[in-house]
This record gives sequence, C-alpha cells and structure tokens, in this order.
Amino acid sequence: LDNGYVERVSGAEMCNPEGPVWYLPHHPVISATKAKIRIVFDCSAKVQGQSLNKVVNSGPDLTSNLVSILLRFRLEKVAVMADIKAMYMMVFIKDYQRNAVRFLWYPNGDMSQPPAIYRATRHLFGSTWSPSTCMTALQYAVRDFGSHMTASEQRAVIKSFYVDDLLRSFQSADDAIKQSMDIKNVLSKAGFQLKKWVSNDDSVNQQFPDEDTSPQLTDLSFGDSLTERALGVYWDVTRDQLTYSISMKGKPATKRGILSTLSSVYDPLGFVSPFVLKARKIVQD
Repeated sequence: LDNGYVERVSGAEMCNPEGPVWYLPHHPVISATKAKIRIVFDCSAKVQGQSLNKVVNSGPDLTSNLVSILLRFRLEKVAVMADIKAMYMMVFIKDYQRNAVRFLWYPNGDMSQPPAIYRATRHLFGSTWSPSTCMTALQYAVRDFGSHMTASEQRAVIKSFYVDDLLRSFQSADDAIKQSMDIKNVLSKAGFQLKKWVSNDDSVNQQFPDEDTSPQLTDLSFGDSLTERALGVYWDVTRDQLTYSISMKGKPATKRGILSTLSSVYDPLGFVSPFVLKARKIVQD
C-alpha cells in the first residue's frame, strides 16, 4: 500500500466495477536463503474449470536464451552482474484491468473481522502474462531512453537480461564501467532500478555506492571468497570461476535416491556432464 503496488477497492467501485472481476488466492513463499517473504498470487487457481491464467493472453516469449546469456557472460575478461529491483512492481496494470486481480486481505491480520478487498496496480508473480509484459516494458525503456545507443548496442543490452537479471562481460574495466553506468542511467529513467551490482574487477565494484552493490560484497572482509548465484549457477567472483555445490542430503542408494540427487544438479552448460554420466550409467544398469 505504501509503495502503491496495491489499492483498496472503494464502495462505489464495488457496486459498479470497471472491466472483468476476478478474485485471486495468495500464499507466502519462504526461502531459507532470503529473509524476505514473497507473496505469490495463484493465477492458476480454477473456479468452475476456469482460471485467470487460462483466459488471459500470455503474450510472446521474449525471454533471452539462458545458455546464450551465460556463454556471453564468460566471453570477455571483465564480468558484471546486477538485477532489477522488484521488476514486476515497476510496471503498471491499466485501470480498467485491475478488477481482474482483486484479492482479500484481513486488516491488521485480524481474522475475526470481515476481509477487505484490494486489487493489484502492478503486474504479479504467478501470472502467465507478466514475463512478456514486463520484458516488453524493458525493451521500450532501452529504446526510448537509450536513443544515443546504436541499434546493435540496444539489442546487446536487451539480450543481456534474463527477465530481471543482467549478466554481461567486457574486454576492459573501463568499458565495463562506462557501459554499466549507461545501462543503469537509461533504465532508471523508466523506473527500473538496477541493484546488487558485482564484478570480478574491484575497480568496477568501486564505482557503485554500497546500497547498489551486492550485500555479500558490502560485508566482504579481506581474504574472503565471494560466491554469487548467476542464473542458478554458482559464480566464484573472487577466482572468476563457475562452481557447483551438490548436497547428497542423505538420499538412499536406490534408483529413486540417485535420480533425486541427479535432478538436483543444475548444469545448463554441461560442464559436469562427465561426472553426472557416471551416476546415470548406474541408474541405467
């Protein structure tokens, strides 16, 4: 409410709503690695066989290929990573469509009181249309506010994003600083704030204020090793290497146990295939 991401539905709009009306159930997602609780609205929830995701156009798939982004990320000497803060929350839903994303919320968590009716003003996690809509907004932002860039430079920026994650590499630190600052300034004009900046080059990291850099980078002590997640892959920033963290989690030595451990190995570039293949052979036998 304070940020304007949702709004309360007034009495007049309750009686004469504009556009279609739909109520969404919601639930929290709690991660052991993150302190923040994320609210996910279940746009796939069905009523009489229909769901919001089923009747709304999802739009074209504008997400860049993950493997291509990771390969380009490893191409040059100086690598840079950042992400857009609350990307979906930066893109407005048009007024006449907001009644389709209503939800109920108990005021002050008091379930003895009747729930109040709210609706989202920004695009939601869990909706089939949000990725396409928000990527379209990102593309317009680069084209509208990056008019000083060439068409090829604009395409390079857009292709460096996997939804809200930016991964790029540059030939030199100077080039990384210049282009990273340019991307940051261009997107900020459209309301997209790039945060959690981190690079394998200290001179690049020093260009960003502490509030814009990765929290791990801010808390780093001399001699410590810094590891970040780059699209699900572990990136050892200090040594500039992609690494893997595999936990056996006490799985039994059965076919199901081995398959469970195999499926936990996230390796989009196939670097650990020679080792994983040994386990696959055991399953095959």
